[in-house]
Amino acid sequence: QVSIELNLSGAGPWTVVLNDGTADLPAFEAATATYEFTHSPVYSSTYTLASVTDNNSCMATAMSGSRDVVVYEVPLADAGTDDEVCGLDYSFQANPSTGDGQWLNFSSSISDISDAASPSATVTVNSYGTHTFWWKESNWECVDSASVDIGFWEPPSPAYAGEDVQLRPYQFTYTLQAGEPEVGTGTWSVIQSQGSPVFDDYN
Repeated sequence: QVSIELNLSGAGPWTVVLNDGTADLPAFEAATATYEFTHSPVYSSTYTLASVTDNNSCMATAMSGSRDVVVYEVPLADAGTDDEVCGLDYSFQANPSTGDGQWLNFSSSISDISDAASPSATVTVNSYGTHTFWWKESNWECVDSASVDIGFWEPPSPAYAGEDVQLRPYQFTYTLQAGEPEVGTGTWSVIQSQGSPVFDDYN
């Protein structure tokens, strides 16, 4: 809301019409000679007096003054959807609305960020797990923010399935000898076979 102060003369109350540079506003009554008019504009404009009529039905013949009003759009922050990634790097996917944006993290888990003002900035964190980030947008004094949770997973250790083996004739059972993963869980699968192998434990 904005307030426009009017200084009137003559016999009150007064019927006042303001113009916003595009059209006249609905007439309103000013009860006192010094009157404060409150309005909620939806776009930037310059307000001037269009007409003033006092209680004796006398219209003002001289009117002066104007009020410039700048309307700033309120941002609507959208940090993107929660996500997960393998490793310590992630590219954000915020959807900017208006004004300037900035990525924030209050747990100090960021070790590097390519451009904190970019909605698609790439961040590097210093630990695995789920981290919360905030996308804050500012347009003059209009501010909005939204958060997003990103899960950073440690990559599995290099997979080792064991040495190639040639089974003897009519040998149908073999104990696979893969390396035990230090990170993550291993799972066996069949890529190519002349039969239908069955695992007693796929993990």
